[in-house]
Amino acid sequence: MFTNMHLVRQEQFPANGFTYELSLYRVAETGDLSLFVSKAGKGVGSSFFASSSVVADARLRVGMDVEQVLFDHAKDNIARNAFGEY
Repeated sequence: MFTNMHLVRQEQFPANGFTYELSLYRVAETGDLSLFVSKAGKGVGSSFFASSSVVADARLRVGMDVEQVLFDHAKDNIARNAFGEY
């Protein structure tokens, strides 16, 4: 299945002696969010996802910024590096 992804936000995050690039994309067809982590131009570690229904529900119920939650979760995983992914 082919999807169109549009860049929503990008950040640099220094940790563990490296600089990581966090890129958040929205899938045009569904509204889902996908955050990818890369180091030196190569994908590393886990990707983080939120479906469009989760995003809408979180904003409606508690005013949560799911985009920021995804970035915070990714940064925490990178900093902890519990499984040596990063």
